[in-house]
Amino acid sequence: MATVIEDPDTIARKYLARVDADLAKIDTTRNRLNNMMNDKVPIVEMLKSGINLIELARSDLTKLQTYVSGHQYDIDSTPYLYAIDAANQQINAFAGEFNAPMFTVTEAENSPVKAKVQMVPDGDGIIVEGPTPGETREFRMVGINAQEIGTEEGQLAQQYLESLVLGKEVEMYMDEYQPVERYGRGLGVIRLDGVDINQEMLRNCLAVPLTKYGRHKYVDHVENQKIYERCKDLHRGYGTIRIHTDPTNADISIKVDNVWKYYGRTTVETELPTGQYQIRLSKIDCSTTILPFTVMEGKMERTFPLLKTPIKEGLVEVKETNDLPDCYLVVDDTVLGILPIITRLSSNAHKIRITKEGYAPIEDNVAPALGRLVTKTVTMLKSA
Repeated sequence: MATVIEDPDTIARKYLARVDADLAKIDTTRNRLNNMMNDKVPIVEMLKSGINLIELARSDLTKLQTYVSGHQYDIDSTPYLYAIDAANQQINAFAGEFNAPMFTVTEAENSPVKAKVQMVPDGDGIIVEGPTPGETREFRMVGINAQEIGTEEGQLAQQYLESLVLGKEVEMYMDEYQPVERYGRGLGVIRLDGVDINQEMLRNCLAVPLTKYGRHKYVDHVENQKIYERCKDLHRGYGTIRIHTDPTNADISIKVDNVWKYYGRTTVETELPTGQYQIRLSKIDCSTTILPFTVMEGKMERTFPLLKTPIKEGLVEVKETNDLPDCYLVVDDTVLGILPIITRLSSNAHKIRITKEGYAPIEDNVAPALGRLVTKTVTMLKSA
């Protein structure tokens, strides 16, 4: 029987398919982590499984890189190099979500765990002494959420929490069905001298209620909400943004306080202080893209386009100077929606029209640049 010799491109595709399968398994595990917050499931084992899958994906990606490098004259390596870069970014993003658990199920079953607080990094977490000399462990306070440490509110929360617990022995109450959160940190309620420190942060308007982690045997979400009611007026200046991408299932990172923070895979919803931000979009078979966006008070939705590789299109952002509401964008006689908008267009010239009731319409032309973002800012003037 004759031996079938596969061509190099077919072999490279098989290596790539193996990497794609690894990433799909990691994503499935991550989704299970997202969904398990309300169920009695072994989150510790799921984190360990994710770590093993990350190692497997790195190994398979290395094999793909080695093969493509060794056969660069036998195949068109460009699409594989794009895929390798995107896969490497995805693996690195995923890796931050599967840290080794810092607390055990047995410790949670025997709650509370007592330990001295060595550091307070922010307004809803502490770092305590570990069970062995020189070891430290991180603990996330469940049921509350303080602002990012780079904000004024976040710094106030950190300072107050530090004044309460730093250098003191606290009791950490964990639910045995969810002793840690997805990043491996301990998850639960801190008590000091009988005082619930989680609720103390709410009473002082330095954190907001958070139900992200679902049920917890030591948390009363209804009571937390009641405690926080009087604080609502003090937490203005924040907006909630729901982020979509086209195509969907792209990995999202947002630059907050000059640090890129991973938020998950679209669709993503998060609360941020109002202001200007940058968002980084990455997905296999698409070019990694960094785009600007603005968060305003209230709720908003944005859809960001990605450029598929090989790149044949460009991105065009159209916005109004004063962020006037209800300004409609029409491109080549097709209504695309309300400004601000970032859209994907071919590189030839396009006719745009911006309209708003009571304002003079604006007509102009725009020519996208391949693989780049072109920004068009218009100023609407009231009709005479």
